[in-house]
Amino acid sequence: MLNIVEENSSSIPTATSDRLQALAEDIRSRLKRMASDIYWIGHNLLEAKELFEWG
Repeated sequence: MLNIVEENSSSIPTATSDRLQALAEDIRSRLKRMASDIYWIGHNLLEAKELFEWG
């Protein structure tokens, strides 16, 4: 994955760069989990719908 912090790090203090990198990693992790959660919520809703004869 593209590392924007390292590419532009010449003008960013090390502590700031490190923190930005940590934040970016956390965001990526949460986005992956969110996508997975959305998939499984949809899967569960479709299964629940199949339990009814209507709707």
